[in-house]
Amino acid sequence: MAVRSLRGRLEGGERSDTDGFMSQWASDVCYREYSTCADLIEQGGMTEMQVPFVGGEVASTDFREGQYGWYWFLTVEAARIVGKRYFTPSSASKAKTRRANNLKKGVTMGTIRVKGDVVMRGNRYHVSPYIVADEDALRAGDFEVISIDDDATDY
Repeated sequence: MAVRSLRGRLEGGERSDTDGFMSQWASDVCYREYSTCADLIEQGGMTEMQVPFVGGEVASTDFREGQYGWYWFLTVEAARIVGKRYFTPSSASKAKTRRANNLKKGVTMGTIRVKGDVVMRGNRYHVSPYIVADEDALRAGDFEVISIDDDATDY
C-alpha cells in the first residue's frame, strides 16, 4: 500500500502542474503512514518506551501534559515510596547528570515493550505518522520490562 501511494504521488506529479498538488500531498501522507505501519509490523506489532521505575517496579505508564509541562502520574504504591504523586524526569543533556537527578527523586528510567499503534499527528500544514504505545495495553499492564535502568544516552 505504501508503494502504491508513492507511485500515485509520483504519477500525479508527472500528469499535472500545480492542479494536482492536493492529491500528491495526500498520496505522500498515505505513503508515510503505510510505511510506518510496515515498520510496526516488522517489529512484531510492538514498540518500546521509557517509563519511570521505583524500587524495581514500573511506577507509571501514564504520561500527561499539565500547566507546567509533561509529567508522569505515579501509581499509588510508587507515590507512597517517592512521597508525591507526580514525577517530572530530569531534562539534563548529560545522561550521568540526568540519571543522578532522577535518583535523587527515587526514580530510575527504564524501558518496556508494549503493543504499538500508528497515529497521525500534526496540523493543517504538516501531518506525520508516529508509532505510539497502545493505551489499553498500558492500562492493563500488558507489557514486558526490558530494562529497569537504561538512561545512558546523552542528548
